[in-house]
Amino acid sequence: ENGTTGAGQHGSGGGSGGGILINSTNVTVSGTVRTNGGNGSNASGSPRMGGDGGAGGRIKIFYGTLNTTGSTIMANGSPGGSGSGERNGQAGANGTIYSVTTIVCIAPICNFQVT
Repeated sequence: ENGTTGAGQHGSGGGSGGGILINSTNVTVSGTVRTNGGNGSNASGSPRMGGDGGAGGRIKIFYGTLNTTGSTIMANGSPGGSGSGERNGQAGANGTIYSVTTIVCIAPICNFQVT
């Protein structure tokens, strides 16, 4: 789930994007999967600093076969809020997206190849 936008006199920082784990033999993604950070809020009053944007989260997909045709997968950082007489908030860093396919799995040991 996406992070939420902060609120306050000095701008509050946005929440991080959280995480999504998908673990299945056959995965088909249709539509959008996202863990974006929340926006930093703008300052209210003066002089106040804008809140920093939340960082993107993490998406990890373990699969045997993966189809993402026509889909969007993102973990973006969000912008900072506007300052009022002081600095603007900084943008949050982007998150990470990993897709891992299983090569060999002999219980209880599995070996993975990062793609």
